[in-house]
Amino acid sequence: MQYGVVVMSKNAKLFLTLIFGFFLGLAIKIVYEKNIFHAWSWPEAPVVLNCYGKALPEAVIVRAIDYWTVRGFPIAMYEFNPSKATCENEYLEGFIIIRRDAHLKNVNVLGQTARRTQLHWMRSAVIKLRPGTYNLDLLLEHELGHALGLGHVEIKGHIMHPMYMQIGSNFWFPE
Repeated sequence: MQYGVVVMSKNAKLFLTLIFGFFLGLAIKIVYEKNIFHAWSWPEAPVVLNCYGKALPEAVIVRAIDYWTVRGFPIAMYEFNPSKATCENEYLEGFIIIRRDAHLKNVNVLGQTARRTQLHWMRSAVIKLRPGTYNLDLLLEHELGHALGLGHVEIKGHIMHPMYMQIGSNFWFPE
C-alpha cells in the first residue's frame, strides 16, 4: 500500500457524483431565478388562501388579485377564511398561501415569498407578511407577483422593484 493514494469504492464514487450533481443543479436554478424575470409559470391557475387571518382585509386580497388578473396572470379563486387544518400545511400544491410571520429572517424585509417549483412549473407558494405590513400600498401585489413566478426588476416605479420605496404600480416585461 502506498501512502497518499485513496481508493474509493463504486458506492462512494456514485455518492460523490450525486452530491456534486445536486449542488450543480441547485446553483443553476439559483442563477436562472436571478437572471430571468418570468422564471416560472403555473400549469393551472392557482388558488389563494388567506391564512394570515381576519386582520388581513378581504379588499386588500381582492385588489392584489385584480392587479395581476387584468395583466394576464389568472387566479382560479381565493378563500378568505380557510380551515385551520388547511392553513397548518407548509405548502399545498396548486395554492398560494398568505401567512403572518413576525420572525422573518431579514429584519429589513416587509414580506417574503417562498416558491416550490418543478422543472419550469410553479407548484405552490407561501407569502409571509410581517404583522400590519398588508396596509402598505402594493406590498401584497409585489409578493403575489413573486408567487406567480416573477422576479425583481430594478427599475424605479416597477411593481417588482426589490426596494419598497422604489415600487410603483407600473408593470411591463423588461427587455
